[in-house]
Amino acid sequence: MTGIPQLFMMRFLPVFLFTVLMQQVQAQTFHYLYLETEGGQPFYVRMQQKTYSSAASGYLLIPRLSAGKQVMTIGFPGDARPREYAIMLQHDAGYMLRKTNSGNWALTDLADPLKMIPVPDSTPTNTSSSTQGSLSDLLSQVVGDTELAKEKKSDSAIEEKSGDAATMTL
Repeated sequence: MTGIPQLFMMRFLPVFLFTVLMQQVQAQTFHYLYLETEGGQPFYVRMQQKTYSSAASGYLLIPRLSAGKQVMTIGFPGDARPREYAIMLQHDAGYMLRKTNSGNWALTDLADPLKMIPVPDSTPTNTSSSTQGSLSDLLSQVVGDTELAKEKKSDSAIEEKSGDAATMTL
């Protein structure tokens, strides 16, 4: 009788342990972050106490990032003012660094070019609210509803933080 339970445990225990370990491995999924500059200008990113340099052609792939808030500092060689961002990473993501008409840099989501994270200056300004405000005004005129222009979008993807940080949920 002792041989059958022992044989069962010898076969069951390894399968059970393998199943438990595989569930933990699946729970630890990692993501990557792809960044590139519109003009192919080289840049660097400081993230999690590491510095990553882009290729000379202006692109960078940062692998093995865990899901959640990722704080990164983006700078350019010779530029004394790197900018800090906080991104909520929920899946693999890609961004393009583009120069705006005002000469500042902005991060544009490659999957949705309409999502833009402005590079904050020393005094953050919320560019999304002015864009949303003019869109609200236009829509209220088309529909003929003045209440539409007064409403603010509360679940905006871009959220300004104090200091030099912008946050975006992906």
